[in-house]
Formats: sequence, C-alpha cells, structure tokens
Amino acid sequence: MDIMEMVRNVGAVASMILAVIAVLTAASKTVRSFWAKIFHISSKEIREENQRQTNSINEISEKVDVVLDRIDDLEDRIGKIEGVSRQDCRNTIKEIYYKYAHLKKIPLYERKTIDKTWAAYQKFPHANSYAALLYNEICKWEIEPPTTFDLTEDE
Repeated sequence: MDIMEMVRNVGAVASMILAVIAVLTAASKTVRSFWAKIFHISSKEIREENQRQTNSINEISEKVDVVLDRIDDLEDRIGKIEGVSRQDCRNTIKEIYYKYAHLKKIPLYERKTIDKTWAAYQKFPHANSYAALLYNEICKWEIEPPTTFDLTEDE
C-alpha cells in the first residue's frame, strides 16, 4: 500500500464519519435543538451587550449635551461680565480724567489707580481709542507728591 492510497482511505473514512454526523443531526431533533440553543444563547448575549452599550452611549451623550449647554451659558455670561467690566474701566478712566483735567495734575494714588485700570482695560477685546486718548493725556500730567495719608494707605 502506497502513501496515496492510504491518504485516499483516510479521507474516505473521515467523509463517512462526517456524513453520519450530518444525517444524525438532520434526523435528530435533540441534536438540532442543542446547536440552535448554543447559537441562540450566543447571539442573545451579543444583542443584550449591544443594547447595554447603546444605552450607555445615549446616557453619556445626554450628559455631554447638558455640559455643552452649560458651557454656552457660561460663555454668554462671561461675555456680559467682560462688557460690564470694560465699561466700568472706561468710566473710571473718564471720571479721573475729568476730575483732574482742569488742574493737569493728578495725585499719586489716582495715578496708580488709572495705571491699574488701564492695564486691565487693555486686556478686554474691543477696547476703544477714546479711553486710550484720555489715558495718554493723563500720563502727561504732573504727579502730585504723596501725602502722609497716601503713604500709610499703600502699606
């Protein structure tokens, strides 16, 4: 017996065994239901896991939407606060300017106030040239020497 004949015989035996299993499976309701249950359980677990993940994704999506809405609201509020602060800085510069414009002289504490106000005002978007004009004019004024009260106030 040569090797090719042996391979042919092994193949014939294997195909006979598979054919018998196929016939038994087709004929036997128990074997058929066993395989159906195995595949059904597996696919049912997959469907349940998919549903659980879909629910989790929907919950996360809803929470992200809430966070994004809050961010939009905060951005609006910050914009309004910046607008009010910008206007407040501009008013401070304007008030100090008109308070001392007739003297062309400014006390040291007022000059410090105007410098800090100007530094804050420049950081805002849409700062206008009117405040810059007033600030530049104030910078040209003489600074009055500090009084004893001014010196103790800074400490």
